[in-house]
Amino acid sequence: LSPIGAPCGPESLAAPGSALLWEALPVVQRFSVRRQHPHVAELTPPEREAESALQHAEQLLAELDPAADTGDRDEHISRAIPFLRQALASGSMDTSEAAVEVLLLIFRAAGASFAWPVVQALALCNGFPRHLAALAAQLLLLLPRWPARDETTLRGLCHSVAVASPVAMVLACLDLVPRSFPTDAEEVLSFGWLLEPLCEHLAPAVRPGDSVVALADFVSDSRERALIARGTEGEVREVDEDGDVSIRFHGHPKRQWLFRRHANVICHVGAIVDALPCAVTLLCDDLGGPPECAA
Repeated sequence: LSPIGAPCGPESLAAPGSALLWEALPVVQRFSVRRQHPHVAELTPPEREAESALQHAEQLLAELDPAADTGDRDEHISRAIPFLRQALASGSMDTSEAAVEVLLLIFRAAGASFAWPVVQALALCNGFPRHLAALAAQLLLLLPRWPARDETTLRGLCHSVAVASPVAMVLACLDLVPRSFPTDAEEVLSFGWLLEPLCEHLAPAVRPGDSVVALADFVSDSRERALIARGTEGEVREVDEDGDVSIRFHGHPKRQWLFRRHANVICHVGAIVDALPCAVTLLCDDLGGPPECAA
């Protein structure tokens, strides 16, 4: 399910290369999600209570029209969220994931009016579902108004969403570039909120004993310089107090030094580096870079 309640939906709300506004998101059709109910006999007592709480929330939301901005809808949502919190806090994996999906539906349908109750509930999730991370990131970044936000709780949720599936999350954010908001937008989130927790994922620091590979041909910074060919692997032998790195590259008899400022020419062997240039694009958009930069 996508967070708009449409079965078999895509992992991203936007088509690649297209900008998306909150007001242009598909309308939520229902608050229910398709799920496989766990076998009660296999659940612990707290998990059974959590599953019961989720079912209670589902009953409260079952007959509501998500698009109807009415007092009755909001009352039912207010009553359902505490049950969803309980489902997240102590539920099984299946129960917790279903609760996250329902909360994302509420977030999309109700917007800023229920943003904080939803964020506070989602923050209870012990390990954000990987397959929902990209969608959650897009909803967080598209919401045009965040009145009186609690930054500690919100940063905690952004961290949980980002580390759940770093590359998928970054690529989903890229679908939103270039972003634009209405003139009355209030304290929108920058991409940096979701990128900051990923520094070690996208550009992890090297340590002695790490295996690294050259991303491009380069000349080392040793006194006796050596040409290191792209694709050459090596082992980090030393990292000095300035962050300069000594590496023993395969095919070279001596260790080669690489200054910290040139460290962008190496990465860990097997590292996923595709998302790093995407992250740079997102930060450019945060700074108000020209649209062609993002393109």
